[in-house]
Amino acid sequence: MKLAVTYMEKSHLMDVNEKNQEINQLFEDTNFMLVRLETGRGDYESCDVAGSAINFERKEDDFFGSLFSGHLYEQLLSMYERGECRAYYLVVTKSYDQLLMEADVRGIHPNVLLGAVVRLSQMGFPPIFIESPEHSVKFIESMCEKFRENPTATKTINRCVTIVSNNIIKFPNVGDKIGERLIEHFGNIRAICNASAEELQEVKGIGRQTAEKIYNFANGINNEV
Repeated sequence: MKLAVTYMEKSHLMDVNEKNQEINQLFEDTNFMLVRLETGRGDYESCDVAGSAINFERKEDDFFGSLFSGHLYEQLLSMYERGECRAYYLVVTKSYDQLLMEADVRGIHPNVLLGAVVRLSQMGFPPIFIESPEHSVKFIESMCEKFRENPTATKTINRCVTIVSNNIIKFPNVGDKIGERLIEHFGNIRAICNASAEELQEVKGIGRQTAEKIYNFANGINNEV
């Protein structure tokens, strides 16, 4: 009697810099191969189908740190500018409620988190919040397999916003020079997002109208820009 043996070739890619051991263990039995992904390819990449792939950036405990340092926006922008991928996704292995609690511990106003989610969504990277590491792995694996089976079913998302200049979010009506002054005055993006409209006006070149637009934007308040 002959035994049939099925060999699964690992064709999707996972970056060697993935630090979460639980995630690494969960990926061991999947169709992912551990490699060093260059900048612009995220943490995970599907197999190549007709010259294109889909990519994923995953955040967990580093979400706020990468958000306020500007590194998250740089990573997403590099994925977009690479131009070789059909679609790009931001997966956050935490629930929105967990992030709200973490924001409270860090002294971050809830509207700042909401504003960040709004901004990321406007950029074409709406965060996908999946609390369970196991479900995060299943989501990424399923998306990659679906792309392999039928790549045309995966739709691209338009990227419509310039994201980072000198480690700062591109607020409406804020040029590079004003962006530099904001960083010089407040020190970091979190302080800018937590500032009142009156405090923003202390920066040279920012009047009441611009300050209000920056404040509304950072706090997720809908306004015309």
